[in-house]
Amino acid sequence: MKALVTGPHGFLGSSLIKRLTKMGWEVHQLAREVLYQPKKLKDLMSRLKPNYIFHNAAYGNKYYQTDEQEIIKTNIIASLKMLYASLDLDYNAFINTGSSSEYGTKNAPMNENDSLDTDTFYGATKA
Repeated sequence: MKALVTGPHGFLGSSLIKRLTKMGWEVHQLAREVLYQPKKLKDLMSRLKPNYIFHNAAYGNKYYQTDEQEIIKTNIIASLKMLYASLDLDYNAFINTGSSSEYGTKNAPMNENDSLDTDTFYGATKA
């Protein structure tokens, strides 16, 4: 199996890469700057032909990442560019990683069936 992973230096991306590699997968990491270069992104995906695309890249999940334009650029625009670049590929799944921030502050453990009730700009872009 071949995987393309964005956000390879984050907690989720780096853990996923280790796990997939251990399972014998061919894993390709995608640098953040490529997310904003549609032709290069499409060409790379066409050449790699991944079976699975794991989109983990995010901005705004750390307390000091407050630039709203960068949050939109990374969490919404880059996701859209990834989807467009993968349109002509024959792959099994595109996994776009969410965030607990989508659900807002809760008094009980969160569940994926909970309604989205974000209380942050970052959470709204992930939702």
